[in-house]
Amino acid sequence: MSKINFKGVEEARESQMTEPGTIDVFTIKEVKFDSTKNKGTYYMGVTFQRPTDSFNHSFFLSEKALPRVKSLVKHAANKELEDELSEEQLIKMLEGRELALKVIPKFDEENGRVYPDLAFGGFCKDAEDLSKLVFNEREKADIERARTIRRKANPADADAPTTKTAAPVAASVDEDIF
Repeated sequence: MSKINFKGVEEARESQMTEPGTIDVFTIKEVKFDSTKNKGTYYMGVTFQRPTDSFNHSFFLSEKALPRVKSLVKHAANKELEDELSEEQLIKMLEGRELALKVIPKFDEENGRVYPDLAFGGFCKDAEDLSKLVFNEREKADIERARTIRRKANPADADAPTTKTAAPVAASVDEDIF
């Protein structure tokens, strides 16, 4: 089992370009380590789940890509990484934790399918900070309106996480990404 060194690694920063996507709270269902079949590149595979669906994402473990892993651990496990950690330690830190993710639609030209993906930087926040991911007052009102409607329809489900569109996305694309 190899160790991953986070010494001197900075957290991934949000890019200047805001990619369209949806923001919601996910639970980390599974973390596993493997290598790609083609080039043998080592990665950490993570399964993110919410009540309606789930998706997998690969976090490569190269020096250039480690800021993304550091962001994930910071927001899911509330830990600042500065040392070496084993795969087992990372699995224990992450599995079962909740965090808010910005999921963006990606188009696969080979098969014409839209699938969920994560932006390079700024893709996650603490689950409790979902309101901080909202970009303006109108969107905050939209979330509150959705919670009010949900409260009236089903009081037991009223405070469940609300999916929020981060930028304009065609409804059909948004529905098809999961």
